[in-house]
Amino acid sequence: MARRERPFSQDERELFAYLAGQAAVSIENVDLHELVQRQAVTDELTGLSNDIDHFKAVSDTYGHQQGDLVLREVAHVLRDSSREIDEPARYGGEERRRRSGPRRCPGRGTTRGR
Repeated sequence: MARRERPFSQDERELFAYLAGQAAVSIENVDLHELVQRQAVTDELTGLSNDIDHFKAVSDTYGHQQGDLVLREVAHVLRDSSREIDEPARYGGEERRRRSGPRRCPGRGTTRGR
């Protein structure tokens, strides 16, 4: 970067480098903040939206590895049986919900999801 009147001084170049570094850190912080927000509402194991976690019966009876396997399989089934606009979620231990997107009713336009 240059200017017509005179070249940038060493102090000005150092200031630009410092400001560019601060801008890069700020952008990285925004990315990290967004990641943490997603992680706060997403179940790490299933990738489903996370709400209340009371899933214990399978894990307590058969062990955590089997419980994890069951959760993964349930997530797979929910995703496969959902439309693109639906959002499967892990609502509770044994409860599963699918937040439905808008549906079309013949002659009535769009209605709210279930």
